[in-house]
Amino acid sequence: TMVSLHPYEKEEAEDDFQEAAETVQLQTYEPDKVGAEGRGYIWGQGDGTEDLVASMWGLRIEPEDSSSEESDESADEDDDIDHEDAPQMDDTRIFYTEVLDSMQRAIEENINAENLILEINSSKYAYNISMQDLNVCVVRCVLEVAHTRATLMATASEYLAALKPLLQFMKGLLKNYIRNSDSQYDCLVALEEYFGTHLNISAVMVTLLNFLYNEDILEEDSILKWYRHTAPSGTVPQRAQQQVRAAVTKFVKWLQEAEEESEEESD
Repeated sequence: TMVSLHPYEKEEAEDDFQEAAETVQLQTYEPDKVGAEGRGYIWGQGDGTEDLVASMWGLRIEPEDSSSEESDESADEDDDIDHEDAPQMDDTRIFYTEVLDSMQRAIEENINAENLILEINSSKYAYNISMQDLNVCVVRCVLEVAHTRATLMATASEYLAALKPLLQFMKGLLKNYIRNSDSQYDCLVALEEYFGTHLNISAVMVTLLNFLYNEDILEEDSILKWYRHTAPSGTVPQRAQQQVRAAVTKFVKWLQEAEEESEEESD
């Protein structure tokens, strides 16, 4: 409620066919409200005067627009949720990437096996990698480095040409990690998984097994045990496992015959 020297005036409604009606005075002085000596008109609430008063005095205050702030907060929350939902690279994958980089650098800079082993072991402890994962990772990285040096679309012969010199370079590294029956089984599983996902070069595996056998990295018993017992794989379909075994059948038969001859001689 406010007092004004100007009476509150209201326009009468008009329609499309009438001229604007003259304004009429709605209120008079009220001595009981403005005093005997007072002059003015009472402008009250609820009579539609609020907008007029505000425009006259420049006192229109709009309520704060909280919707924009809420929108910004909502957007920030959405960003946080999206960030949380984004897939995070696990430690095993990071470790694999570091080992792969270490091997490639060792080849380029001609770093010896001892220093390469120290670097890989350092990464192992940093990411708390198990020996099983370490063995599988080392073997897979050797195979992948050969692939990158030959091109990913290489044929079996092209891949073998890149793999042979690499095996000589990495021989000391493989012997360091593939030492017992458990690590030999890890090695064979890694070979099976790699060639099972690269069937176009699976014929190379027989040459690779022969090399590892001749270098005393893989023993006869470990190879035969792996061949005879097909363990389910989470990365290689059973049909691919069968194709990998088919690629090394002749070598395995040769081992079996050698084993039988050895038994006969011992008898």
